[in-house]
Amino acid sequence: MRSPHFTLKTDLDDELARYFAARFEAVHSAMELVIAPPRGARTDNLEIVLFDRVEDFRALRSSSAGGMFLWDPRTDLEPERVIVMYRGSGDDVWSTFRHEIAHRMMWQRTPRLPIWVDEGLAQYYSTLEIDGNEITVGKALPEIDFWDRSTIGKVWFGNFQQVQIPVSTAPGMAHLLDADYADFHDDAWQEQIFYTASWKLAHMFKLGPDARYVARFSVFMAEIERGTEPSSAFSAAFDGTSIDDLERAYEAYLTEPVRHVQRFHFESPKEVSTTSRTLTDAEVHLLWARLRPWDDNWWRTIKSDLDAAEVAGGIAAEVHYRRALLFFKQDMLKESAREVHAALAKQPEEPRYVLLGLVVDLLRKVRGVDGGPTAQDEKQLLARLGHFARLATTPLQRSFVAMFQLRFGQPGNALRIIAAAVQDDPTCGACHEVHAEILLLDGRLDEASNALSRARAMTPHQGRVPLKDLDRRIQAARAARGH
Repeated sequence: MRSPHFTLKTDLDDELARYFAARFEAVHSAMELVIAPPRGARTDNLEIVLFDRVEDFRALRSSSAGGMFLWDPRTDLEPERVIVMYRGSGDDVWSTFRHEIAHRMMWQRTPRLPIWVDEGLAQYYSTLEIDGNEITVGKALPEIDFWDRSTIGKVWFGNFQQVQIPVSTAPGMAHLLDADYADFHDDAWQEQIFYTASWKLAHMFKLGPDARYVARFSVFMAEIERGTEPSSAFSAAFDGTSIDDLERAYEAYLTEPVRHVQRFHFESPKEVSTTSRTLTDAEVHLLWARLRPWDDNWWRTIKSDLDAAEVAGGIAAEVHYRRALLFFKQDMLKESAREVHAALAKQPEEPRYVLLGLVVDLLRKVRGVDGGPTAQDEKQLLARLGHFARLATTPLQRSFVAMFQLRFGQPGNALRIIAAAVQDDPTCGACHEVHAEILLLDGRLDEASNALSRARAMTPHQGRVPLKDLDRRIQAARAARGH
């Protein structure tokens, strides 16, 4: 079932499916009202897989979670953002849904957010509630907060047991303002602490008792949206403010109960336009193959899913393509090439197939293994690149065009293409990564660092390993210059 902003795949009956589609769209409309992303911002439909029964949900990935937000680049060259949940999923799953929708809309306003703002405000907006014609934002997080005791504890918070973290573990404000990805994600416990501290600081700047700080935070956000570098924007917005007073206000607010919320008048969409159709058996098997964990423990199950899709019939090209991806992720390039070229034989103009074929054949050429086409003339690859450039439609596909242009010695073209892709979709993490790579090679290190920061913010945790190597190379270039 398709609605304006979501593609819902479910085994619920039509009436319940329409109810949930309307509920998802209501949250999206409420977030638009509160965050106000720019008009005309690119909004690709977010895919939601909603099970009727929890047993079917858990069988998919052997998970005990209440829901999952999957943004896993291992299942495709283009990351596929999918929320997987079941009808009885608790508010923690809906909170994650709201958190991720908030990220997307904030990135549409500006991709330059420092991580404490990005995560702090996403947590703040995750508390959004709709009650008739009223939206409430800014309530306490039901699952976690700080207290002034020296040990971890739990207290009842409505229907939740709220974890209480010793305030002594919270980072100082200066540390939080300068925090990077490693500070937030080095381990699960530290992640909880930094997410909660960033939420408390964002809440203080949005709804805290000192109107001066609230006003200066608004100036800070406006400066970032105009393109000012975050630390410079903060210095300008809080110029004349006592940093010691600000630090003390933050420390006091960490253990303050939430006293204020924002309220907005809201006209929920009266009727959500939807179109629906029944998935074929083959499409269902392909969906399972996509959503399972793509790791060594699941290769056999995924292969069985793809075999079942092939037997069901009707989508042979896509089955070949998914098999090619499966072999590619296992570094079986010869088998991957066989499958992707079988897909191309059936649909030669499908850009995803053309892209994977280029990537696989180029790797085989570079490695000269598995009987790869090591003697293939580069003119043929350039001709295929030109063909792909004409077919590429998404910013991410155009980022691959830029990478290929760089590979074939055309950095000027690569920079022009990737700059346009980033402008078209500021939320494309891989586009920012490619932009950082090209800027590094061009010697523009400050710009490369900024692009890398945006790539980190918009890339799922599993996909961030290459970014660490890129960061090391940027730092090495700085050291070579004596910075």
